[in-house]
Amino acid sequence: MLLRTLPFLLASSPAFAQLREDGIPASQRGTLPPDVPMLVLREPNVLELRRYQEERAAGHFRYGIELELGQSCQEVGRWDVLPETGESVWRVELVSPGARSLGVVLSRFDLPVGGQLFLYDPTGRDLLGAYGESTENPNGVLALQPLRGERVVLEYVEPPGAPTRVDLVLGTVVHDKLDVLAHLADNGMFEAGCLVDVNCAQGASYQDVKRAVVWMFGGGGGCSASILNNTAENGTPYLYTAEHCGNQTNAVFVFDYERTGCGSGSSSQAKSLSGSTQLAVSSLYDGQLYRLNQNIPASYEPFYAGWSTALDVTRGVGISHPSGLPKKLSIENQPPLQATTRWAVQWNVGAIQPGSSGSPLFDQNERVIGLASEGRSACEIAKVPLKPEPVHDRAV
Repeated sequence: MLLRTLPFLLASSPAFAQLREDGIPASQRGTLPPDVPMLVLREPNVLELRRYQEERAAGHFRYGIELELGQSCQEVGRWDVLPETGESVWRVELVSPGARSLGVVLSRFDLPVGGQLFLYDPTGRDLLGAYGESTENPNGVLALQPLRGERVVLEYVEPPGAPTRVDLVLGTVVHDKLDVLAHLADNGMFEAGCLVDVNCAQGASYQDVKRAVVWMFGGGGGCSASILNNTAENGTPYLYTAEHCGNQTNAVFVFDYERTGCGSGSSSQAKSLSGSTQLAVSSLYDGQLYRLNQNIPASYEPFYAGWSTALDVTRGVGISHPSGLPKKLSIENQPPLQATTRWAVQWNVGAIQPGSSGSPLFDQNERVIGLASEGRSACEIAKVPLKPEPVHDRAV
């Protein structure tokens, strides 16, 4: 059967910069009062804890609980002036007792030219930023990667004479119960014996398509996804994932997250983007299509995967982030079985786990024919949607 295209309505995308800018917090460059106002968050309630446990029991990759804040930089924290430069500096320390890490979602992130935001722990061990005007998203929201520990300081620096004032609202904070950063460090504790790194010998033929697979997280959970090509081949950053992963408009998307070797070597989550626009969703096919709000930098070395709705499939290959680990490989050497709107897959190599949801299933020609929808956390049968449902991009 010949390749059949999906009817995308293409629209041009504006150019975006990378997620972070160069910059140094004002607190490291000059003299500011040492006492930073502290905001202690409430503890997760019984219903939130129960939902967290139920979703983990249902096989979803969950690591934390979202705590609502909804407070602006004019309502919490304190403003100071840096004497050496005249810059205005706002700071607040968030504390969520018992959290293994804290992730922050800014429900409003609108900065004037030259304004920059930083996040760091009070000891100065870890620093995220700078986040400036170039990292703004069309929906005004910015999701940030988690920072180790139960305390995090937010510092916003504004140059003198800024033409407008900052619009900065703390939307939610993700209270990490799992210790997700230690988990993602991939020390082997969480790996089943049948998981295979994508850079093992079995993955030698898939070194191009592996670059289409991304890890995404937000709202205390995580899934896998893939970057899809389009018929114009113009680099529009379309992202395909599972509907049951939930809304990903405020997610963080991580590229090139894989071990450098087979069963050993380092891995990094340094290549990330934030935010996307949902274009289509289907519960029947358990699929969602997004366009990332930022163009993917060439330094991330993305691969825009081809796709197919053909049914003459002779073998299947999956690449995913099971349990949020660096990329793993799964291979079925027989034709996947058609099961209504699903492919039923029996892996000969590798497996899927919570966190693999939304990852692509490739055919023998390395084209995406579906995504991971359900399955067991072992080298057993798994199911993925039979084919992507035809979808239409909105014109903008």
